[in-house]
Order: sequence, then C-alpha cells, then structure tokens
Amino acid sequence: TYGYATSKKGFIDNWRSHEFPALLGGGKEGQGMVYVDHAGAALPMRSQLTKGLEQDTVEVLCNPHSSGPGAGRTKALLDDARHRVLNHFSKR
Repeated sequence: TYGYATSKKGFIDNWRSHEFPALLGGGKEGQGMVYVDHAGAALPMRSQLTKGLEQDTVEVLCNPHSSGPGAGRTKALLDDARHRVLNHFSKR
C-alpha cells in the first residue's frame, strides 16, 4: 500500500518533495524527472537514509561472524531483520 491514497504514509504526491527531492531537480519544482530504473532496487527515501546515518553515528556495526565487540550487536540486528522478513512472508 506504499504510496497509495489509503496507505498509512499517504499518497506519494504528498511526500515526494520531502522523500525524493532529487527527482524534483534538487527540490526545485518543474525541473524534475521520472525514475523508472527499478532493475535491482528503487531509490532510497530520504527518511531511510537519515535513519541509517543516525544509526551509524551511535553504534559500531561490523562483521557478525567476527568476535569483535560490535559483532554481537550486528548479529542481533541481522537476526531480527531475518525474523521480520520471514514473518512477513509467512503471513501471506
């Protein structure tokens, strides 16, 4: 329901300028473009990038197979993500 009028986030036209300013020519209305190259992944939303950068400034994540201090936290995050994905698809 991402981007549709009935979704929790609302209709994509209402948040495109905030989440994808580069598509609008750096935030300048009328100088935008359409992104249709979804071969591997869509463009990340500004909020996704911001949240990822915030996380990188407060904790060190590293190879979950190593024995370093950040390995346990990284493994826990990966295990949680794996659980959420499997749970999502098992409910379909």
